[in-house]
Amino acid sequence: MRFLKQEHLKNVWQDFAKLPSEQQLLETGAVFVAQWCQPLSDVSTSDIASFCDDVAEKVKLVVKSKNSSHSLLSVSSEQLNEWKIRNISDNQFNCTESKQILNAVCMVLFQQYCFCADNERHQFLETSMLNWVSVEKYS
Repeated sequence: MRFLKQEHLKNVWQDFAKLPSEQQLLETGAVFVAQWCQPLSDVSTSDIASFCDDVAEKVKLVVKSKNSSHSLLSVSSEQLNEWKIRNISDNQFNCTESKQILNAVCMVLFQQYCFCADNERHQFLETSMLNWVSVEKYS
């Protein structure tokens, strides 16, 4: 079963690598790596996407609570959806606003989701996989 799944994933990866760079989403690549490294686990793209969407919504709430005039809050839902399906090549925010977004991401991941180093299990590959830190550990 493991061999069959990895043979399938090899084809999936080759198709992914042929996509234009704006369509080679990091989230998709991370799901692929998790599927490849854990061929007997059910690593769902939709579960990972749902988790990432939840993080993004929480980040927006933190940004709003810290700076209600942040330009992120005036971005249309159509534009946000476009950013979700395409890599963008330039920063959409100034330096100060970018730092505010990064600070909000840190708050969400480290305070709300309690992300932290797993000093006892750091040698285990699965503790670095996106599905482990998002779906299993924090659901």
